[in-house]
Amino acid sequence: MQKSYASSLIHSILIFSLLVLVTACSSTPKISIKVASQAEAEKWLSRYCAKPHPQSELLGNLVMKANTQEFKGQYPASLHFDQGGAFQLEVTNIIGGTLVQLKGNDQALAITVPSKPKYSRTGITHYLGLELSVLAELLHGDLPCPTVEAGNKIGVEGARIVMETANWKWIFERGGVDEREVPVHVRLIPQAKGASIKDQIEMSIEGWDVDASYAKKVTVHSPEGELKWTWRTREIK
Repeated sequence: MQKSYASSLIHSILIFSLLVLVTACSSTPKISIKVASQAEAEKWLSRYCAKPHPQSELLGNLVMKANTQEFKGQYPASLHFDQGGAFQLEVTNIIGGTLVQLKGNDQALAITVPSKPKYSRTGITHYLGLELSVLAELLHGDLPCPTVEAGNKIGVEGARIVMETANWKWIFERGGVDEREVPVHVRLIPQAKGASIKDQIEMSIEGWDVDASYAKKVTVHSPEGELKWTWRTREIK
């Protein structure tokens, strides 16, 4: 009798536990990931890559945080773009002395490091692995975008939008459903023969200013180092 009662009790407990589990699972909110279509991907990229500003003179001040061979730590910086697209970024210490100066355009870059002359160099065509055209876009506050060419392949991987160029595979993770909504996380995977996925570059865009159309905070991470900057003041003339 006791054995039968115990068996019945265990059976009842198991049924109750199963009902609780089913109820809990059925009430759990489902998270659905919207899979972009090919047409949506092309539309999103065309809007994303549209430049919000005509080329104009830009002046600004930033807080720059770095972990690169040129400098490490967090310091103030000033940035100037002229109407032709040439720029100068100067990172200073707390007493105003120059730590690092980057001067160039989307074709060539010169780096001056007064305290570490061996890291000063000219004729640079990439920085932190980035092509200078992409670096200039980021510094200007624009969204990084591949050069659109006839041979580029646009596709979809899950909820991510992908564009393959001759040198890179661009992977965009959108911050929302709006075509130009940010934050946006971008990964660049090298396409060159023998390249490793360990050589990928990651860019994060945060704090998009809807009215002025620029990214308030940018992070670039690559095997060569990391840069983060936040705008303090920004003026387009």
